[in-house]
Formats: sequence, structure tokens, C-alpha cells
Amino acid sequence: MIVKSLIILVFMTSLTGIYMMGHRSGYNQATVKYEQRIQAKDNEIEAKNQKVERALMAVKRHAAKKITQVEQHFIPVEREVVRYVSKKEPTHCQSDYSEWMQLHNQAASGLSETDPRGRLSHDTATGKIGNH
Repeated sequence: MIVKSLIILVFMTSLTGIYMMGHRSGYNQATVKYEQRIQAKDNEIEAKNQKVERALMAVKRHAAKKITQVEQHFIPVEREVVRYVSKKEPTHCQSDYSEWMQLHNQAASGLSETDPRGRLSHDTATGKIGNH
């Protein structure tokens, strides 16, 4: 009887062990498949990102090339404009900053109001502004 119980116990333990090994093997296989699917999706996303990055780099290179072309084209023109504008033309008339010219400019600008004594209220020649 003890031998029979021992055989049954060994048999049941063997079955339990086989079941546990099968379960663990199945679990491990499912985990590996799941990880492979996740890895495949990650690789797919990474490939798409690299493709977008390559396209972006091509666009950036093209834009940089255009900027370089514009700079090469317009910088000489800009230099020519600066040289033309900075050229001083000889003038034959000299500016007249005499007192008469200052009074004339005040009269022409409408600031030639006189006070009761006959003086200009805005006399910039003397630096006095207002009633004196």
C-alpha cells in the first residue's frame, strides 16, 4: 500500500511538474512573441523617424543652398548701393547760417511771433525761446 501511494504520489508530482513546465514554456513563448511584436513596431517607428529626418535634412540643405545663393547674389549689389550712396557729390553752394538766414527760416516756419518790444518770441539765434 505504501508503495502504491508512493507511486501515485510520484505520478501526481510528475504530472504537476510536467504541467508547470508546459505552462512556464508557454508563458515564455508568449512573452517572447509579445516582445518581438513590440520590437518590430519600435523598429518600424524608428525607420519612419529616420526617413522623416532624412527628408528634413534634405530640405534644410536645399534651404541653406538657396540662402547662400541669395547672399552671393545680393551682397555685391548691396556693396554697390553703399558705394553709390556714400559718394559725396561736390556742391557749389555753401550753407548760410547767418543771423539773417535764421530769422528768415523762423519767419517761414510760422514761429515768428513778436512780443510787444518787437523781438521774436522764438529766437533760436540767441537760444532764447518764449517771452523775454
